Amino acid sequence: MTESFNRRQVLERGLQGMAAVSSLAAPSTSWSQAATSSPAKWPVDTLKIVIPAPAGGGVDTLCRRVGERLASHLGIAVVPDNKPGAAGLLACKSLAGAAPDGGTIGLIHSGLVSVQAMGAKLDLAKEFRPIVGRFNEAQFIIAVDARSKLQTFGDLLKELAANPGKLNYGTGGQGSPGQMVFEKLKEKVAGLRAQDIPFKGAVDSVNALLAKDLDFLIGVMSTVQVQVKSERLRALAVTGSARSALLPDVPTVAEAGVPGFSYVTWGGFFGPARLPDPLVIALQDALSRVVKEPDFVQFIATNGSQISQPEAAADFQAYLRESIELETAVMTRLGLRKV
Repeated sequence: MTESFNRRQVLERGLQGMAAVSSLAAPSTSWSQAATSSPAKWPVDTLKIVIPAPAGGGVDTLCRRVGERLASHLGIAVVPDNKPGAAGLLACKSLAGAAPDGGTIGLIHSGLVSVQAMGAKLDLAKEFRPIVGRFNEAQFIIAVDARSKLQTFGDLLKELAANPGKLNYGTGGQGSPGQMVFEKLKEKVAGLRAQDIPFKGAVDSVNALLAKDLDFLIGVMSTVQVQVKSERLRALAVTGSARSALLPDVPTVAEAGVPGFSYVTWGGFFGPARLPDPLVIALQDALSRVVKEPDFVQFIATNGSQISQPEAAADFQAYLRESIELETAVMTRLGLRKV
């Protein structure tokens, strides 16, 4: 069941006069190269945000925070539509099948590149219209229960080496970014094996780890760092190229024993493939305002992600095509071409 972010008509003038602002106009740094103007009034009364995660996790919280502000800027109700499962594929199918009338947008993350690369019936480049292709990015935490005997990432590597295939870990399912972290680790560490246990979202895998149903997990920073700070989980390493300001004492995977390793995920807002230019520009304009609001800036700083630099639509599409091609080659090499 959805719930309203904001059901007040907060802007009496609606979208009148909203056009692509100067920060969105330069192709080299913009989110859009379209030149058409924004609509004077949003064509529907409610905007739905399809969220590829269950309620309560980091992805869900981000989408809801964005939704609250879009409601204010667009002057309409914005509601979340959580569709977790299948590493985001269920949410993608829902978004792809939505009418391109301004009533539905959704978050797509980099894990869907992996899902497509494994052979899923999904075409990110054709089925969706990027609004902001890479809105934010985040790294992952590799963590264990605070009661675990494993104190460091090195301890985990030793345990995995001593018991190949016997330890289990939680992720968002086959092709999810969490699973890709482990697959990338396997490319760096010979003989690394563990059983992937799929969950609909990071919150579920955290709960399973706390219940001692898992040996470790690989979860997105925004969700797992809360449990680390409350000392219920122990963070062994983070997956980015640099330590997180939120967990400065936790080493990167590269520092902890796997030189050269780095893996982050990105997320962006998309609409159905035929979403008209004026609506895309209006949404881009609203999002460009959202990311400058002080309380939203503070939220991003404390949830473990960061806002990506604006880019032209053509640049993102080129990046997406290259990513799919590279990831398909990786999946073929790893034998993960079956979904």
